[in-house]
Amino acid sequence: MATDGVVSASAALTAPEEPQTIQIRLGNAEAKEITVESDSFLQDIRDAINNAGAGVTASIVSDGSAKPYRLVLTADTTGLASTMQIQVSGEANTENRLRKLLHYDPTAPDPDGPAEIRAAQDAQLKINGLGITRPSNTINDALEGVTLTLEKTGTSMLSITQDKEAVEKNVGEFVKAYNDLQATLKSLSSYDVASKSGGALVGDGTVRSIQTKLRDLITSPPAGLAGSFTHLSNIGVGFQRDGKLALDADKLKKAMTDNFQDIGKLFAKTDTTLGYAGQLSKMVDGFLGTDGLIASRTDGLTKSIKTIGNDKEAMMRRLESVEKRYRLQFTALDTMIASMTSTSNYLTQQLANLNKL
Repeated sequence: MATDGVVSASAALTAPEEPQTIQIRLGNAEAKEITVESDSFLQDIRDAINNAGAGVTASIVSDGSAKPYRLVLTADTTGLASTMQIQVSGEANTENRLRKLLHYDPTAPDPDGPAEIRAAQDAQLKINGLGITRPSNTINDALEGVTLTLEKTGTSMLSITQDKEAVEKNVGEFVKAYNDLQATLKSLSSYDVASKSGGALVGDGTVRSIQTKLRDLITSPPAGLAGSFTHLSNIGVGFQRDGKLALDADKLKKAMTDNFQDIGKLFAKTDTTLGYAGQLSKMVDGFLGTDGLIASRTDGLTKSIKTIGNDKEAMMRRLESVEKRYRLQFTALDTMIASMTSTSNYLTQQLANLNKL
């Protein structure tokens, strides 16, 4: 089991007569310097250590003895690299109370100085007879795809089996997710002749582009993929006549029996390829990113709406100008007609008078 280093110091301490420096080093790391002021007592030293970010936590513990209070320093990490060394400024042969309290060298401990309560050590274990050492009790790099959590010292049997049911379920959910997405895109972009109504994105080229890109990705092998399976069709995933994906459960089971490990490579990211899941994630980022396909289309539509709005305002101004001109022309025409009517009436009257003569 991996453990952290713990050092305990008796706390029969009066305040230092002058400022002093504590150096705390974990393993071979660079030492962290902490200044202890001349008027510092136990609580002040604890706080100074905790505020220094030295990789250790200081606490005050009472053991119930005649001189009960002890300063306990615990490394924040486990493993041999957290072995603690504490140095205090001042000569060893001087009457330095702070040095006597805290100075600790794990290679030559002072029997009258601090005591090591728990030594820092790495976790040591064997897997199939192979010795393994790690600084932590959580080990995720010993067996590929397996995380081990060490809880106690002893011997344990670990059995790793292939979860074929989970694989079949996940592949089925992948097929369903693709079909659901295509159904949504179709609903947004289709036109119903009977009801003479269409989706919000009917006729939009972006939807067709997304559908085409998705279908091309599903039917093409991931770049750099090597192994027994290079296409989804190898594990029973393929297109039907209606454009939907379908899963051949029998073909998938046979693929799991023949070469279980290569199924994961089809979907997961490796050192050489992204796999289908990785490629889909990258493609979706391209669709939804700030500079992606959908954002570009949205910006284009926004600009078009703004342009139409500007055109509408310009048209309204032109119509207002035409209306104003027509009103002026109508007024002038009306005035002219009124004048001509008056002249006509006058002439009619004069002609009538001539007839009387």
